[in-house]
Amino acid sequence: MNDITPERPALPETVDTIGSSAILERDPKRDFRGANFRSADLRGCDFMGCDLEGADLHGADLNGANLRCANLKNADLSLTDLSYASLGGAQMQGAILTAANLQGTNLKAVNLSRAKLNGTNFNEANLYGANLAGADLRVADFNHANLSYADLRKTLLLGAIFDDANLKQCCFGSDTGIRESIKFGFKQRGAIFDV
Repeated sequence: MNDITPERPALPETVDTIGSSAILERDPKRDFRGANFRSADLRGCDFMGCDLEGADLHGADLNGANLRCANLKNADLSLTDLSYASLGGAQMQGAILTAANLQGTNLKAVNLSRAKLNGTNFNEANLYGANLAGADLRVADFNHANLSYADLRKTLLLGAIFDDANLKQCCFGSDTGIRESIKFGFKQRGAIFDV
């Protein structure tokens, strides 16, 4: 068996690849590491570039919030309403978003590697260029989502829904457990699979 993994396709020049480190300079007014925002009403709040690593946002309402380039590594966002929020460029490695609502959310170039996203609603979300490698996506809903150039290698996909999702250059691993007939349909929609 060949262990060589093909490189992820390069993102077109138009993707916003600015990282959170470019904005976050340890400003004490923007440092919320480990903060407790459990069930808080944070609709429309501006957390752009904030450090929320390990924060408890379980059940919070962040509808329409600006979290661009924020650090949300290992944060608990379970049952959180992030619908129509802006999370482009956010660092969310290892975050817990079980059963979260991300409908219509901008997740362009977000890093969700190793995140727990089981049962999450991504309906109509923009995940262009997102890194979801190693994430738990069981029973996640990607209906009408944009997954162009997203990395879904080594993910758990049992029961995930991809109806009418844009899969152009979306990279799936060969070990996803997707049936061959479904793989064929995904390839017809522009997805690529590791060999």
